[in-house]
Amino acid sequence: SNKIKTVKRNSPYAFVCFRNNEDRDNALKALSNYKWKGKLLEVIKAKPAPDPLVKKRKEEAEDSGVNKKSKTDVASKDKLKSSTTPYRNVEYNEQLRLKQEDIKTVLKD
Repeated sequence: SNKIKTVKRNSPYAFVCFRNNEDRDNALKALSNYKWKGKLLEVIKAKPAPDPLVKKRKEEAEDSGVNKKSKTDVASKDKLKSSTTPYRNVEYNEQLRLKQEDIKTVLKD
C-alpha cells in the first residue's frame, strides 16, 4: 500500500510515498489536474529530503579541506619567509654578525 504523509492538519498539500516508480508515475498522470471537491489538484514529484548523515560528512570534508589548505598555506609562507629573511627572528646586531660570516664564507669559496 502507499503511504500518505500530511504536513499539518488542514494543510493544502500532502506527500504520498509509492512502492515503485511505475506506481508513482501513474499517480502523477492520473491526479494531475484532477478535480476534487471543486478544486483542481496540482501534482508535483517531490525531491527527497537530504540525508542528514551525508550532509554532515560533506560539511566535514569541506571543512577539513579548508583546514588542510590553510595549513599548507602557512607552511608555504613559513618556507618563503625563511628563504627570504632567514634572520627575521634574530636581534639586529646578531643579524649583522651572521650576515658578515655568511659573506666571508661566500668570498672564501
